[in-house]
Amino acid sequence: MTCERLYSIHGTGPDTVGLVGRIAREIARHNGNIVDLRQDVLHGLFIMYAVVDLSESPMRIDEFAGIIKRLSEDTGIALRVDNYTPIARTPEKKNMLLILLGNDRMGIIASIAQLLGNYSINIEFARTIGREGVFLMELMTDISLCTIPLDNVKSTVGSSMAQMGIKALFQTDQVFNKKKRVLLFDIELNLMDDSQRSEMVRQAGLDGADLNRLLSDKTGTSVAKRLEGLPRATYDSIVAAVHATSDTVELLQTLKIMGYVLGLISSASSIFVERLSSKLGIEHCCGIPYGVDDDTQCFTGSIESDFNGIDRQRIIAGIVAREGIAYEDATIINAETRNSLPGIHPVFNIGMMLDLYNRHSVSKPLLNALIASFGTGNVE
Repeated sequence: MTCERLYSIHGTGPDTVGLVGRIAREIARHNGNIVDLRQDVLHGLFIMYAVVDLSESPMRIDEFAGIIKRLSEDTGIALRVDNYTPIARTPEKKNMLLILLGNDRMGIIASIAQLLGNYSINIEFARTIGREGVFLMELMTDISLCTIPLDNVKSTVGSSMAQMGIKALFQTDQVFNKKKRVLLFDIELNLMDDSQRSEMVRQAGLDGADLNRLLSDKTGTSVAKRLEGLPRATYDSIVAAVHATSDTVELLQTLKIMGYVLGLISSASSIFVERLSSKLGIEHCCGIPYGVDDDTQCFTGSIESDFNGIDRQRIIAGIVAREGIAYEDATIINAETRNSLPGIHPVFNIGMMLDLYNRHSVSKPLLNALIASFGTGNVE
């Protein structure tokens, strides 16, 4: 078939089920053929671009534009028709997939776009997510007109992004078969953020100095002793009531859609870390295994005997081996300050914990230990 009458249709609007089907059926009903289609949904916003061939249709362009206008009114999608002149691809075309990953900050997109433009590298497709202090950008680029060798591109881009705290990953072979990669959140912070902890301290009249002593013990032994005798069922009820912010859910779901395997290393109790990871779809996790007696189902006051501390290198090596990837394909996200939780931001049921205190189910010292069981250690 010779494509002689090509037009582009593009538009945005609120997403609903079946939009592509409705648009495609109407075009087909008037003998239009969709020869190229790109569609995405961004936070409930439907985005579409299509190239339509009207070679087999007797319609004039004004008639076709009228049909698309009515379709726009029916669907609520702001659709527009324009002339389209294709540019043929050349045999010399060479693609490179560039992935930028790290802690979010202003200016990353502007910096990389300018840098690539300086060397005549064309961005053909880009997808970005920035939530809860984490930045991820995937760029499909055309490097066929690049003015410097590929090794120099990797070195220049890598060092420039490193200055912004961003890891740059490059893939030039089989770019449309993206390699499996792991994103591991390594959080040496209390997962109950400062504002929630401050509210607990204020409402229950807790000893802030005592809480800080517990939080400073990275081994968790002080917390374990304080938890002795606490029923596992009580702890489970507190953990079950925890949920994540909408931005955390959006970030992690987008990462999984983009093909990333997720992991979480935390100084919080393994009970909490495993439950939170299960809720959020995180495949690999590690926390401190506070001991629970099998018979009484109460905390023993110690840490499981076979636990030798959180050996991050060993944990990362194990995840890399299980996933069958190279070590450089695992990216670690850390907290940049003692107040920032990178990527994963749990929200605790403060009311439930205060109710346990008000009913004398837990004491003030035990309440401090509960808070510290959600993570110890600080970033200076």
